[in-house]
Amino acid sequence: MSEKPVVLVTRKLPEAWMLVAQLGFFQYLFLGDPAGAAATLDEAARRPGAPFWFRTMAADVLMKGGERATARRMWEKMYEQSEGGIIKRNAALRLRILDSLDRADLLERAVAGYRRGTGRNPRHLEELRASGQWRGPCL
Repeated sequence: MSEKPVVLVTRKLPEAWMLVAQLGFFQYLFLGDPAGAAATLDEAARRPGAPFWFRTMAADVLMKGGERATARRMWEKMYEQSEGGIIKRNAALRLRILDSLDRADLLERAVAGYRRGTGRNPRHLEELRASGQWRGPCL
């Protein structure tokens, strides 16, 4: 078979959004391919009669699969293009979650730098800040 399954389904059964979505779930769950799964779910979302939330699922799959930058772009686009309501609120929430994950990564790197320099973890954020490793807030 020279063509990808989603291409065959698209050409042969253009109205089969559920089949395309199931292929996306398979890609994510069994093949461990969040980027491919998100692309397939996004394709399913463009099919006539497909649920609007397939795009949100595509962005969630990317986020859970560690593809934060691509997930962020999808959520930003959904936020910008929605006129309000649940999609806009959900996109805003997901963008805040992505921001939090990015900040947590920065904090983990700062703690690792402190540990390399001192041989131990900082006791609190003020100690980490005083060392120059952390410039973020000390809540």
